[in-house]
Amino acid sequence: MSKRPPNNTALRYAFIKLLSDVRQRNHRLKEAEIADVLQVKRQTLWLYSKGRATPGGEVIKRACDHWKVKLTVSGFEFSGSAFETKKKAPQEALPAQQDLFDMLGTLTSRNLEAKVVGKVGDSFYLQIRIKEAG
Repeated sequence: MSKRPPNNTALRYAFIKLLSDVRQRNHRLKEAEIADVLQVKRQTLWLYSKGRATPGGEVIKRACDHWKVKLTVSGFEFSGSAFETKKKAPQEALPAQQDLFDMLGTLTSRNLEAKVVGKVGDSFYLQIRIKEAG
């Protein structure tokens, strides 16, 4: 069950009808078996059956695909494929963060710039720039 299901009563009642039709076609079908197919807990199935919760797209898709049924909402018919979610493209790997102490061991005078940016009393403020070896 999604964290915040939409408050869509038409969808809720259409899903209740779908479950009712499935049960009428197969009288031996038990609540636990339906919950297993939908991959939800029996308590969640009860919430769906009583119209107290709205199933997410993946749950509806599993029901439509498994029992070969269509969901009719406000006169429109939907098959399981209407509820498919697009697979996310794999994210590009972020550049690896170098360990500062490892990097300090590889520094040469070509990678390091130091510049005095200020003096207060007997202290100097330095700006240090470390260029990546390349």
